[in-house]
This record gives sequence, C-alpha cells and structure tokens, in this order.
Amino acid sequence: FFFQAEDGIRDSSVTGVQTCALPILSTTKIIRKFDRLGQLQWTFKLDEKAVTSPTLHHGKIYILSGCGSDSGKMYLYALHMENGKIDWNVTLEGQCMGEASSILAVNEMLILPYRTKLTNGEEDGLNTLGGGANGVRAVSLNNGTHLWDYVTDQLMWNFAPSTPGDGTLIFSSCCGAVFRISLEKGETIWKTEAPNGIKNTFCGTGGGALGPNGIFYSEFNTHHFLASEEKRGMVAAHNVTDGAKLWERKMEKGYDGIQYPAVGKLGPKGKLSVVVARW
Repeated sequence: FFFQAEDGIRDSSVTGVQTCALPILSTTKIIRKFDRLGQLQWTFKLDEKAVTSPTLHHGKIYILSGCGSDSGKMYLYALHMENGKIDWNVTLEGQCMGEASSILAVNEMLILPYRTKLTNGEEDGLNTLGGGANGVRAVSLNNGTHLWDYVTDQLMWNFAPSTPGDGTLIFSSCCGAVFRISLEKGETIWKTEAPNGIKNTFCGTGGGALGPNGIFYSEFNTHHFLASEEKRGMVAAHNVTDGAKLWERKMEKGYDGIQYPAVGKLGPKGKLSVVVARW
C-alpha cells in the first residue's frame, strides 16, 4: 500500500511487528498504525516534534520528542500498540539534539541520546555544528523514571548503541572513540580515545556496530568534518571484552567515513563481513 504523510517523515522512523505485519509510521508529530492492507488503525499526535526513531518492545511503542528544540526538556511516551493509548509519559529535564538517533529497549530500561554542556567548555557553533549527543541517559521501561546519565567528552551522531546481551552497552563517537559501560549503573568498563586526541567535535555521521563474533566495528573520520584537507575515513575493530584494537584501516585521503557499518554474512554460506560506505 501507499501512504503520503503531509506532516513529514524524519529519517528511519518506520517500524513493524513481524508476527502480524502491522506497520507503525512515525512522522515528525503524528504516530500512525496501519493494518496489512494499509487501513489506518489509530493516530497519536505529539505536541513536540519527534526526530528520534521510536522503538517497539513487548506490545508498546516508545517515542522521544522535543529533540532539537530550545525547551531544554525531553518528552517520552509509552503507547499501547493495540490502540495507541498512553501507558505512561514523562517530561525529563535535559536536552537531545535534532539528528536521527535511536532508542534502545534493554534490561527493563530505555537508553536515550542525551546532551549536556560540553566538557571542554566549547558550546555548539562550528565545532559541533549544533548537534550530537555527548551522553547517554537511562530511564525505566516501566514508568520513565530517570536512572542514570553517562557523559563523555565526545559526540555521538545518529546515536545507535549496541549491547552484547551481558548487561553492558557499547557505542562509538563520530571521531572514533569507543565506550563500553554497565547498564546497571552507567559506569565505564573500558573506553578508547579518539585518534589525534580530538574531543567534542563533529567529525561526521559515522558510528559503530556489534558483530556476532564479539567484535565491535566503528567507522569515523579523524578530523572535523569541514577540515577537507586533513580528514580521512577509517574503520576499526575492537575486542568487546577489553577494548583492544584488533585492526584499523584507512580510506583513501579525501573520503569520509560517515556511516554505521553493516556486519553480517554475504549470502547463506558467505563469510562474516563488514560493509562500510565512503563518501
């Protein structure tokens, strides 16, 4: 079926339930549910724009709105998939920015992108291009209660974290720093520094992906995104257990590493591969 949304669709905002093939379409201010034939089942209107991709978990859809606004607040909703009614909603102090981040539901908590004042005192402007998350926020999956914040000296763009399923979270910055933290308390297990010691800088839109082999792969640039004469895209592999760098590859000079890697087998009998896009 075909549906045209007049209120605008932002980034990766279409989700579905495989068992019954009922798609959810999240536009900037309206959530819609359709049946298999494209018939509208319900709508839910938001007061603030939602640019972060929602997530489905155990019969509920979780939506974060207010990102990219000047309100200094984050609005989080849990809706029932069946009828679109609110299960709970909370207003959180703090800020999230306007890029295409994601929400992760894990261990009875929601992991959200979070932005606070930068640790080196540099605010927005050219250094960060006015976006990016420099932290992670965890809230309760059951009622949205704030659990912990984890603040870094890096920028995560289009924040999309991974978990090995062992009570930890792993993610990387757009400049190549990698973090593994505990989900229980949001404490550092290990972290690696970005090349050249760069901090709180927009290097591009790259990030990381976890492979089934216990290796985390990150794609990034080594300098500020606008430093065209210096920047170079890179791909690195880190051992999830201790963060040790297993290998690193440079792209040709002038090419950007601005995607999240794809990790998987190329065909049913293919070898495990890492696919990256350069620009």
